[in-house]
Order: sequence, then C-alpha cells, then structure tokens
Amino acid sequence: MVEFVFRLGFVGGRGGRSIMPPAVLDPLEPRALLAATLSADGVVLVSGTDAADAVVLRMSAGGTDVQVQGAGEGIASFRLSGVCAVKVDGGGGDDTLTIDTGDGLIARADAIVPIAFDGGAGNDVLELTGAPAGLSVNETITPGPAAGAGKIVSQGASGAQSLVFSGVESLVDTSAAASLTVKLNDNANLVEVVNGAASGGVATGTIRAFDVTPCQPVTATVAPATMTTPASAVGNTTNAAPATDEFSAEKKGRGKGKAKGHSKKAAPQGKAEKKAQAAAARAARKAAKAAAKAAKAAAKAVKTAAVTLTPAPPASQTPQSPQQALLIGVAHVPIQFANKAAITIDTAGGDDWVAVDHFAPAAGLKGVTVNAGDGQDHFAEVALPTGVAWSKQAAEDVSSVRTFLGVTECPPGMVPSPGPTPSPTPGPVSSPPPTPVPGDRRDNGDANDDDDQDDRGENNEDQDEDEKDDEDGHGHGAGDDNDDDQREDNNDDRHGDDD
Repeated sequence: MVEFVFRLGFVGGRGGRSIMPPAVLDPLEPRALLAATLSADGVVLVSGTDAADAVVLRMSAGGTDVQVQGAGEGIASFRLSGVCAVKVDGGGGDDTLTIDTGDGLIARADAIVPIAFDGGAGNDVLELTGAPAGLSVNETITPGPAAGAGKIVSQGASGAQSLVFSGVESLVDTSAAASLTVKLNDNANLVEVVNGAASGGVATGTIRAFDVTPCQPVTATVAPATMTTPASAVGNTTNAAPATDEFSAEKKGRGKGKAKGHSKKAAPQGKAEKKAQAAAARAARKAAKAAAKAAKAAAKAVKTAAVTLTPAPPASQTPQSPQQALLIGVAHVPIQFANKAAITIDTAGGDDWVAVDHFAPAAGLKGVTVNAGDGQDHFAEVALPTGVAWSKQAAEDVSSVRTFLGVTECPPGMVPSPGPTPSPTPGPVSSPPPTPVPGDRRDNGDANDDDDQDDRGENNEDQDEDEKDDEDGHGHGAGDDNDDDQREDNNDDRHGDDD
C-alpha cells in the first residue's frame, strides 16, 4: 500500500489576486501492515511482516469478541462464537505477541480456542498480562520439546485458554494466577530459579531449564597382552618339524629290519638329536600356552577395571569442591514470572540438578515447590526466597553451595556420559556359544570362566598333545621320556649284537 501527502501553496499575484497552483502528491515510504482475517473454517489468521511487529490479542469488554490490534493500527474484532482458532505468524524481525487477559481468557465455554504463535526469525517475545476480575486461574507451562517452543494452558471457570508457541526467545508471564506449574521432561534437567528484571514496575523471578548430559572423565581400555614366542623357541620348532617324520620312519623300520646303510654307531647320535628336537618343540608349545594364558588373564582384568586418565592433584594442593559439568543439549525458553501465588516445578524422571538463588521473591509469590521425581536428584539451596514457603520432594542430595554448572562443551579430558543402562529383565539367561581361541581348543574365552576351569582345560590339552606325540613317534609325554629313551637304547643294543 502506498500513502501520499497533499501539499497546497498560495502565491501572491498581480492586483492582489491569489493564484493556487495544482496540488503536488509526494509518495511516502511504502509500509507493510499487519493483516488479520477470518477464514471460512473459523481461523483468525494474523500475518506479520519482516519488520518488528507488535500484536495484542484480547477479549472485548463484554466478552463477545476476539480483538486483534497492531502497534499504531486499528482494532479488528471477530465474534467469539464464530472463532475456532487463532494463528499468529510473526514473520521476520523482532516481534512481540501480547495476550491480555484483563477482560477474561480467550476461551469458549463449549470448546477450546487454540492459539498458535510462531515468532519466526528474529528475537521474539511472548507476553502474558492482565488480571481477570473475579476469576481464579491455574496455569501450566510445558517447555519443549525444541528450544523456544512449548505450551501454556490457563484454566478458568469459563474454560481453558490454550497457547502453543515456537520460535520464541523470551517468555514474560505477569498475568495473575493462583498457581503456576512448570512441567519438564524425563531427560536429565538443569533447573535454575533466579531473580528477574523488573517488568511493568513489579519484581519478577526467572526459571531457566535445560536438557543436559553429565560430563565424565575419559577412560582408556588397556589393550590385551600380545602373545609372543621367544626367537629360540621359534627356531627349534621349525627344525623339529622334519625330524618328526624321519624319526617316525626309523621306528617303523625297526620291525622290518635295518634300513640300507644303517650304522650301528650313528643310531644313538641321530636319536639324541631327534629327542632334543622333540623336547624343544614341546617346550615351545608350553611357552605359547603360557603366553596365551597370561594374555587371557590381562583381558579379564580389563573387564573389571579401567584406567582413569584424569591426573591426581598434587599432594600439597587442598582439594576443592568438585564442579559437575553438565553439557547443555536443549536450552528451553526462560520463563520470567510474577503475580503467581504458588509455583510448582516438576522435573519428572531422570537425574536432575536444581539450583535456587532467588532471594528477592517475585511479586505475589507465596510458595515454591520442586518435585524432582525419579532419578538421582541434586539440590543447591544457595538463597531461598525471603518470606516464601519452600518445599522440595524426592531430593537425594541437598547442599547450600552449588557444585554443578551448565556448559556448552565438556572440559578437556571429559566426555558426555552415556545414558543409563536398562536393567535386565528377570528370567533365565542363556549362555553364549563358545568362541574358539587359536591354540586352545577347550577354553571358550568366556569372561565368567574362573582360573580353575582354565587350568583344567590347559592340563587336558597337554595330555591330548602328549598322546598325539606318542602316535607320531615322539614319546608318551614329558614324564615318560626317560623310560622311552632307555627302552629304545636297549633295543638298539640288542639289534647291534645280532648284527
């Protein structure tokens, strides 16, 4: 819309006559105005501009109409009986929506008239003002789930006023109410109750709420010990492999006669070498088993303990009260309040941290209650409001000093802690299938196996390997080597005598 200014001028002429020039039209700077319309389905649509808009919603003095007014503009009225909803779109700019309940709640007795406000871009403010005469109001504010969003329900005898908002950076609620309840979610919450700036000439308080995650020290997992075999054992094992077949072939040949070129004196010397090689092979296998067992013990120790990388303070330094860092995830819109007789803050489930530093109470405040709900909840009663009844529920930890603070990133050496681990459902628990471990056929590597079971598995494996050695011609086992060697020497001597 383009507006014009008319300029008229008078110029003196000959003979005292006045000459009136033609009117000059100078266009003003174009201005976009708020538009408020009623749709066919009964929705009042208020469309803002990219400038800083100020919109006021109220009931008419008689309570029959919903009124919409922009700054410096006229009032648009809509019959309440024909209004089903109100939608305000702030558009760009720093906008303010004020809901004035001085002439009553925007509500119908037969139905709720939902109000929706989207602040859009900019630094947008939502204000609730007014004190309806002879009406007791109970108010509930539910922040979230996103930042700058939430819902406000004001319940009165004539009905409920319901407001849903988004894109709001500041909420100022100085409307009169018998009670105000702030309902948070089941996440871990940080709640701060502090003094607020004066609004409309009255003292206020502010409730700030955040979804947080506690920061915890970084922990490192110790790597399992690497199984290594001594170089000497590796060399003996390599040399022992071909000797096995040769030694077995020689034993097989004894029952059929001597092999061609057999030397009576060479036999004992070859036998000694084979026996040494077999013993070295057994020693290498036992060393490998011992290294595997040590690695498994180290892995078990890792599962029951972790190494904390946080350095210990010097002995000469006096330890300070620890500050629990709380990583802020969602910063909900701060609630600046006044003219509420009683305030209840319900933090719901989760581990919550509540700090009260509100020594100068808001106007009209008579009582404050915080219900921390489930979880491990911490309270810091730094300064309670003077002359106001204070009550806390479900508080596991209470202090007069604040030992926690919200941060935008965890301090160095710390990370966000994982969420709580769900409790296992009672019932039979099936054992996982055994996982084969190289070099150990009987031990499945289960963390619940005790050392006795491991030792029995190792002993059984030694027996199996010794029996396998016997089948291959290496002897019956470590304990029978001397007897086998003695019997073989005697047999060689008898064969030599026969020759």
